[in-house]
Order: sequence, then C-alpha cells, then structure tokens
Amino acid sequence: MSHAGVTVNNATVTEADYDTDDGVPSYEVTFVAQGNKYEYTINATNGEIVNAEKNDIAIQLITDQIPSEQAIAIALTHAKVDAANAVEIKVESDNQHGHTVYEVEFRAGGLEYDYTIHSQTGTILSAEADAD
Repeated sequence: MSHAGVTVNNATVTEADYDTDDGVPSYEVTFVAQGNKYEYTINATNGEIVNAEKNDIAIQLITDQIPSEQAIAIALTHAKVDAANAVEIKVESDNQHGHTVYEVEFRAGGLEYDYTIHSQTGTILSAEADAD
C-alpha cells in the first residue's frame, strides 16, 4: 500500500493469495482505495514488487452494477470484519431468480462468511456465518 501511496485505513483488501509463479513464491494482493483498484504481485522471498497495476473502478453504467469490490466492502462492513483480518476472499457473479447477484465468501476470526448481494442495489439478500 505504501508503494501505491495509500494508507491502510483508506484501503479495502479484496483478495490476498499466496501462489507460485514460474517456481517463484509470490503474494497476489488486490485492494481498492480512493476510487481505484490496485493489483500487486509481490515476491514472497524478498518482498520485491513483481507487477503493479492501478485501474479506475467507476461504476459500470451500462449494466448499472456496483463493482464487485463494493460488494465485498458491503459484506465486510455488515460482518464487522476489518479487511486486514479477512482471508480467502472470493466473489462471483451469479443469477438468482432473474437478478444478477454477487456471492461473497471470506474467513475471519474462526468463522466462514457467505453473503449474497444484489448487484445493482447493493442490498444484502442473505448472510451466513458458520464455524470454520
């Protein structure tokens, strides 16, 4: 986040994964802040930034959908979970009863959270928290 010029308090981590790229262990971190989406690949051995991308996350006017990152933020806020404490964050778009929804999943504090969020309004349609 310091590389992006963003403070932890102003960012929401949407994904953080450990992976191996071409035999090199790395972290893939995605976060949103100040209307931008940042995607980083960081060498897990020496901490060097392998790749960094910054994209504007303006609301998709054609489909009137909220960005998936906003759906994640809605779920985290509802669960009262700080983004820094959430792991294995996943979001997928799905169709339920003729409406597009986001299915958001993450783990925090020994619980697994599952949310269904309306993709146009951001309304939480269902929320579950089960022991991990």
